[in-house]
Amino acid sequence: MQSYSKRCSPTQRSANVIRISTAKRSRRRFIASVVVTGILLSIARPIVANDTAPPTARMHVTFESHFDCLDKTAAGEGDWMTTGAGGWRTLGNNKEAEYYSDASVGTNPFSVRDHVLTITASRGHNPAGLPFNSGMLTTYRMFSQRYGYFEMRAQLPTGAGLWPAFWLLPVDGSWPPEIDVMESLGSDPHTIYVGTHSAVGGPNVGTTAAVHVGDTSNAFHVYGLDWQPTEITWYFDDKPVFKESTPADMHTPMYLLINLAVGGRDSWPGPPAQATVFPAHFNVDYLRVYSR
Repeated sequence: MQSYSKRCSPTQRSANVIRISTAKRSRRRFIASVVVTGILLSIARPIVANDTAPPTARMHVTFESHFDCLDKTAAGEGDWMTTGAGGWRTLGNNKEAEYYSDASVGTNPFSVRDHVLTITASRGHNPAGLPFNSGMLTTYRMFSQRYGYFEMRAQLPTGAGLWPAFWLLPVDGSWPPEIDVMESLGSDPHTIYVGTHSAVGGPNVGTTAAVHVGDTSNAFHVYGLDWQPTEITWYFDDKPVFKESTPADMHTPMYLLINLAVGGRDSWPGPPAQATVFPAHFNVDYLRVYSR
């Protein structure tokens, strides 16, 4: 695999697992409804003190973005695509209240300063008539990889209703599978959620681990994922926090997505509270992918 880096010029610890057969995050907007077939609480696979650090010393970089600038288009002609595969700009099946905008359709939610990307969620008008504008970046047309180490350094927003995420989807357009490197609910900045969605054993069998960490809103932290053919390990600040066996349908190349969602009524994060401050900001220092 060839290494990729940005083309644009600089001028320009413990976990509780919830196994859910439902679409917490469904990429397919056309699914009308999802029936919850059961909930099973179990204990996360233990992470012991002698677990090793991320394996990047034995790997090489295949993708990285340090956000000297941001080369993006809705159709994916640049380094980043500002819509989902097929052009979607919100996930109605998640009951989200944001429209993933860009300068071509009105509000530009992206900015870069001092090599840090900021995705901003704000109140405003948009073509979908949703109450909020926000942003999403994907590498759908530009980069994908099967297996490896996926890493993001970021500072997350705080406030009820906010829902930042870093995740992976298959480049062939199928769903499931999906790997969630990290998700966070702004109402609890001390917890991140990691896990997978698989079609093995049902139409959408999800494993979500709630990992209790430090305050993710007051500083930058590193979120990592080591995806191997037999096992997936999640990291927070270079320390392993959760493991699971790789589901049988997670052996296809996947692309990257980062986004700041805003929950609507009956969504997983719920709608923003009166105290939630807008504009809200999701700051990303870098994204990097390694391969063996």
